[in-house]
Amino acid sequence: MTALLFIAILAFLVFVHELGHFLAARMMGVRVDEFALGFPPKIFAWKRGETRYALNLIPFGGYVKIFGEDPDEESVNGKDASRALVNKKPWQKIIVFIAGIMMNVIVAWVLLSGSLMFGMTTGVSDLDPQYVSNERVIVTAIMADSPAAKAGIRPGMEIMSVTKGDTVFKPENAEAIQSLVRNSNGETLTFKVREFVADSVVKVVPAKGVVGNAYGVGISMDLVGNVGLPFFKALWKGGEITWNAFSTIFIGAFNLIGGLFVGSADTKAVSGPIGIAKMVGEARNLGFAYLASFVAFISLNLAALNLLPFPALDGGRIVFVVGEWVARRRIPSKVANITNMVGFVLLMLLMLVVTVKDVIGLF
Repeated sequence: MTALLFIAILAFLVFVHELGHFLAARMMGVRVDEFALGFPPKIFAWKRGETRYALNLIPFGGYVKIFGEDPDEESVNGKDASRALVNKKPWQKIIVFIAGIMMNVIVAWVLLSGSLMFGMTTGVSDLDPQYVSNERVIVTAIMADSPAAKAGIRPGMEIMSVTKGDTVFKPENAEAIQSLVRNSNGETLTFKVREFVADSVVKVVPAKGVVGNAYGVGISMDLVGNVGLPFFKALWKGGEITWNAFSTIFIGAFNLIGGLFVGSADTKAVSGPIGIAKMVGEARNLGFAYLASFVAFISLNLAALNLLPFPALDGGRIVFVVGEWVARRRIPSKVANITNMVGFVLLMLLMLVVTVKDVIGLF
C-alpha cells in the first residue's frame, strides 16, 4: 500500500510539473510533440492534435517533448521553425522553463494552506492558541536501534504521560519531555502512549550517545492540535511556510551539488525514491495533515532541485537563456545539447548512488 501511495504521489507531482511546461509552451505558441508520464518502455499512448500522450512503465519521472528545446536543424531552420522554442524570445523561453517549478510551488502552497484551513491535525507550536484545539504531543520519528525503538514506540503515537519513579508527568510540549529525558540520569521511564484508540505502557531506559552526550531515547516529537485558520490567515501562513521551506531546500540542494565537485558534500541525509517511499508510509501513519504536508515538501524539493543552475535541469536551461540574452548571441546547439546530456547522466548517477544507499539502509 505504501509503495502504491508513493507512486501515486510522485506521478501526481511529476504530472503537475510537466503540465506547467506544457501549458506555458502552448501559451507561447510553441509546438509540443509529446507529453509522457513515466519513462519508457511505453504502456500505451494516443495522439490528440499534434501532441502524443503516453503512459510509461517506469513511474519515477516524466517529460514533455517541446519542439526546439534541444535545438537541431529542423527546429532552427525548418518549415515550422517559428513554433520552435529555440526561436522564441528569451522571456518566453524563461516562462516555459520556470512554469513547471511554479506549478510545484503552487501545489505545495495549496496543500499547506488547506491543511491549516480545514481543521486538520498539524504542528501548532507557533500558531495562535485561539485557532487550536485538542493539543497533544505525538512521536514524529524514531531513530533506528534507539531505546525507544527497542521498547516498541512508533511514529504517530501520542505521549499521554511519562512516569519517573513515583512521579507522573503530563507533557505540555515536546520540550518538557526532552528535558525530563535529559535529566533522567539513566533511570527507567514509563511512557503511557496512545495509538489510534488503544492505550499502552512501555518502559524505556534513556542512554547516553543517542543524541550527543546527554541522555536520550531516540524520538522526535511535535506538539500538534486541530487547527482551523480563517481563509486568508491560512493562505498567508501557508505562503510563509512555503517560501521559508523552499528557500531552505534550495540553499541546501545548491550546497550539496556544489559540494559534490569539491568533495565536501554530505549525502547522509539525502534520500532517493526508496527512502522517500519509506517516509511517505511514516507520514501516512501520522494522519492526513502530515501526509499532505509531506507531499507539499516533496513538491518543494522537486521545485528547488529543478531551479538549480545545473545542466539538464530547468535552472540550467534558464542560465543558458540568460547567457544568450546578455551576450546577444546563440550558444551553438551542439554545445548546449552535449552539456545538457552530460548533466543528465551525472544526475542519473547521483540518483543511482542515493538509491543504493537507501537499499543498504533497509538491511
